[in-house]
Amino acid sequence: MGKGPGEYLMIRNMQIVPGKQSLMISDPRQKKLIQYSYTGEMIREWPLPGNAGRFAVLKDGLIAVHCGRMINIYKNDTIKNDMVVMDWDGNIVSRNFPFDYQLQFEFSSAFTGPNADGSYLYSRQLDYNIYRVKDSNPPELFLKLDYGPAMASQKDLEGPSMENLAVLRKEGKIWAIDQVTNSFQHLALANYKDRKASLLLIDKKSKNLMAFGTDSLSRLGNYFGLPIKIPYYSYKTYFLSLMDAIDVRQLIQSLTADQKRTLTSKVKGFDRILNIAENDNPVLVYFKFRNF
Repeated sequence: MGKGPGEYLMIRNMQIVPGKQSLMISDPRQKKLIQYSYTGEMIREWPLPGNAGRFAVLKDGLIAVHCGRMINIYKNDTIKNDMVVMDWDGNIVSRNFPFDYQLQFEFSSAFTGPNADGSYLYSRQLDYNIYRVKDSNPPELFLKLDYGPAMASQKDLEGPSMENLAVLRKEGKIWAIDQVTNSFQHLALANYKDRKASLLLIDKKSKNLMAFGTDSLSRLGNYFGLPIKIPYYSYKTYFLSLMDAIDVRQLIQSLTADQKRTLTSKVKGFDRILNIAENDNPVLVYFKFRNF
């Protein structure tokens, strides 16, 4: 940590850079992206536009950056777009989703993990669509969601609501798509209301939707060395974790024999997870603790 070249004050986002044997982080406090080699040496830095912190490394030397609508604390910033695309030299090559109305807080989930073709799915505040971003062209509409009367709008933010977006929560309004998890077959959306979470699972091909109960997913933690999501509250005695098969397989291989035995005795069905194949593709891992 620090303020010098290759140093950071805060890591907001981190991604592997495809084909370049390196990784990239964003530091919104110093408004910069930093690229490192796998052994930790700095390769280069870029200035971050606006209030950005979340980004996606696209193909062909492009970087999509979520700037958001949060009221700007940097007076010299003129970015009035939710998302911009930069080239590898830090030049802005396209601007997307222009806006005039700024917000006090920024809670949209922005970019998911990449698709197989290198594109990313993108969401933003006060928009109930999910877009696909793959290059400097305008993002493509991928999925349109309808939350009915719970959908917040710009009109809802007129007057005193502008000073505190929590007012909309108290009124039962949803103003963003929270925590989009992207796998090979599905999208999983964790939506929060009244400080409780519900989970929506969407088949990416058929667009069919399955809803899970309140508090079925929330919070992060570790369980016997395995970084799986553990909620403060669960759905009855169960909870759900979102994982890709290749990640689960790598984690299983990294466990010690004692950890495997402990998990097998504590977690219902864990013995079946031990036999997971690389080409399997579960989206939800369904756990039950005997003494949760």
